Amino acid sequence: MLINMKKLLLVLFISLGIVGSVNANSIKGAFGYKLGDVDKSIETEEFKIGSWSYFATKYFTPSSPLPFFSSYSASATPISHKIYEIKAATHLDGKFEGITNDYCSYSDTHFSNLLAMLEARYGDFEVRTNKRESGNYSSGVRWTRQTYNLEYTDGNRSIYLHCYQTVGSNIYYDLQLIYRDSDLDKLEDKEYDYLVDKKILEESSDYDL
Repeated sequence: MLINMKKLLLVLFISLGIVGSVNANSIKGAFGYKLGDVDKSIETEEFKIGSWSYFATKYFTPSSPLPFFSSYSASATPISHKIYEIKAATHLDGKFEGITNDYCSYSDTHFSNLLAMLEARYGDFEVRTNKRESGNYSSGVRWTRQTYNLEYTDGNRSIYLHCYQTVGSNIYYDLQLIYRDSDLDKLEDKEYDYLVDKKILEESSDYDL
């Protein structure tokens, strides 16, 4: 049993792409993608919902997916196609009889195991939010809610770990791991604004303003 557990942990470390020296404070990326890389396969989509919008996000499946997550994505700046964010997430929403699991507990959960792996690689994460609430619905059903937001920052790059859970008559669970380059995130805003302004100018070119 112990040998199997060690094998599982090794697979999880490899899947995250974080095998390396302990506390080597360098956030490069994860799941086969690197922050700052130019990836033109992440195509920019243009669409209009009230106003023009531009997004460049690609969903993918890693070669060794983690059991923690159900979806993975990489987002790039819409003009230069530089990866500024890499995200893994899972969501659970619905009615499940007898659910009492504390998905956002610090003990023996996907959240706690993932946090332990990340801190072994990067160092301690700072707790931004640690909030537990409880109460009763008007129907009398008891509900509990747990929210964790943690962050590790190295220069302009950060790793965010988010866990949220509500258990009552229904259960909602949200686990997210986000790698982000703040400088490139700002560049994404600038390129987005440029594309929107360019589109508006094209549409209004017949007017003498």
